[in-house]
Amino acid sequence: MKPTNLIAMLLVALAGCAAPGAPTATTADDLRFSGVIEAVNDGCHADGVCSLTIDGVEVVTMVGWSRDTWGRVEAGKNLGTPVLVWCRKTATGCELRGNAGYHVRAVR
Repeated sequence: MKPTNLIAMLLVALAGCAAPGAPTATTADDLRFSGVIEAVNDGCHADGVCSLTIDGVEVVTMVGWSRDTWGRVEAGKNLGTPVLVWCRKTATGCELRGNAGYHVRAVR
């Protein structure tokens, strides 16, 4: 394999790994709210969806094998934990996909 091919493959592989950075501006598609973690779904080990249910809203935190930019869960996953959420609206709730600044953070 030529060195240039190896470098190209590495760049493609790293493109999906977003470094935490300054959040982008809030848009009309964003949702911010506070609530309590009611349920945890850690089923994204392969092609599944990981999510938290917060005050009845499903917040998708990761999709298996996704190369998209995702925000972070900085609250642990303990039921009853009060949290602040910034996410992108979806038809069924919201998700942390699309902005490294999206988050689920424990209220301190």
